[in-house]
Amino acid sequence: AGGWFISAGETAANYIARWDGATWSPMGSGMDDPVYALAVYNGELIAGGEFTTAGGTPANKIARWNGQTWSPLGSGINARVYTLAVYNGELIAGGHFTSAGGTAANSIARWDGATWSPLGSGMNSRVYALTAYNGDLFAGGWFATAGGMEANYIARWDGASWSSLGNGMNDRVYALAVYNGELVAGGDFLIADGTGVSYIARWDGTSWSTLSSGMNYWVYALTEYNGELIAGGQFAHAGGTPANRIARWDGTTWSPLGSGMNWRVRALTGYYNGDLIAGGSFTFAGETPANYIARWDGTTWSPLGSGMGGGDYYADVQTLTEYNGELIAGGYFTTADGMPANGIARWDGASWSPLGNGITGSIHDCPPVVNALAVYKGDLIAGGEFTTAGGMPASSIARWDGTSWSPLGSGMSAPGDETVHSLTVYNGDLIAGGYFTGAGGTEASRIARWDGTSWSPLGRGMGGGQYPYVNAVTVYDGELIAGGWFTTADGQVSAYWARWGPDVPLGDLDGDCTVGRTDLDILLATWGPCADCKLPGDCPADLDGDCTVGVVDLLILLGNWG
Repeated sequence: AGGWFISAGETAANYIARWDGATWSPMGSGMDDPVYALAVYNGELIAGGEFTTAGGTPANKIARWNGQTWSPLGSGINARVYTLAVYNGELIAGGHFTSAGGTAANSIARWDGATWSPLGSGMNSRVYALTAYNGDLFAGGWFATAGGMEANYIARWDGASWSSLGNGMNDRVYALAVYNGELVAGGDFLIADGTGVSYIARWDGTSWSTLSSGMNYWVYALTEYNGELIAGGQFAHAGGTPANRIARWDGTTWSPLGSGMNWRVRALTGYYNGDLIAGGSFTFAGETPANYIARWDGTTWSPLGSGMGGGDYYADVQTLTEYNGELIAGGYFTTADGMPANGIARWDGASWSPLGNGITGSIHDCPPVVNALAVYKGDLIAGGEFTTAGGMPASSIARWDGTSWSPLGSGMSAPGDETVHSLTVYNGDLIAGGYFTGAGGTEASRIARWDGTSWSPLGRGMGGGQYPYVNAVTVYDGELIAGGWFTTADGQVSAYWARWGPDVPLGDLDGDCTVGRTDLDILLATWGPCADCKLPGDCPADLDGDCTVGVVDLLILLGNWG
């Protein structure tokens, strides 16, 4: 384990330590600064980070451990290493550097066991993630170009050159998951990156493609169970096969889970005591009565107690997670197992019980509901549409510490709808997506992050359309992915899904948080009409979005100098 620590267990261990199954121990005297990445290459452990010594020996940002001692890899790298991978028999290092082994290498370099060399002309800024897939190397990070070609935050290396990736959907994304190393999206879309897909698609790091013939209607939820991808929604067929609201994908074909449900599946969680749990608006699972929640043991459906109830017309389980060894269900209901449980309840394997007084308080006559659950820093986080949690004021988001409810700052705000639809954890922050326009009193358009103390926006957030919102968030290949009903992200065209990288000042074309000479050189080198420009942002130096790099772009850059 490498990171930012000086002890492991009760033992001094500077930024790196090993666990033998019972105890922690140091690896020599460790490093003098944090370790960000680890990999195994040629039988040795490789560590990359921010350090300049390893085991007391000079080692610039990267070092190898032979089981007893640390040693450098050549003269090392001149700035931070964030990620490591092995590709085509070589060690690949990514980070925020400009040279490796004394040779120019922009943010990415390879080590052949003896010397460092670049991968083409590299990236114009940081590389945070690396992996090998289908014979290619994939790099993700905070860059706009790879090998001089436009490649927004992700690119692939085929052994000779860099290439970029694709575009988005034609309508809403409701669910995101990772399965068999691919990103899977479900929702209300029929097109992904120009390819016809029916409500579900997979991204292999290169392009979007279908999962057989997809579904005949909306997909609301995705998870993995017993090595298969499970999809829930409002469909009646999957891959042309009858599958009532729930289906499984084995990597090749779709098949039903029993006779499915009699109405929508809105939430799924893959493993709780060995079972798949489904929640939604249904009252039957298979041929068995099951009020809004049920479990699948791999063969048959069965209820969890007497399920949920209440509500004006029906109940609905919208979200599921596990916390402190118990199953947590959130949604639109007022009872669980016949006991009062306002919008949220826990299942201990035998019966349901409430979490305090749950969530209450209507927003503009809409009934209180929990739409999303996550675990963050030891607390259970609930997001939805409510004004109180456990009797405490909490504007659409709250935390449960195992005993009581408390708010997260002043929560969310909006002109009429403060709803939180989705939650995840990314880079140590809690991410909330929804229909809100403010978080913690700060402007935040449909997406925001909580660092444990305060809320802040993610750029300019999402927009476009009459009612834009973020309905799903997840982490894939080191990036935050958001899906929903929006057509812009951070002010740029991004149809229904987007990925997040750190904020870049306007005119900062090399991503070093300073607008200066290098940025000017990049702009002048691309002067004139942008080739294949279709949307604003297609050409990074086209700062005014007119598909031409010209005088106005130059003036914008100079106006942000420094």
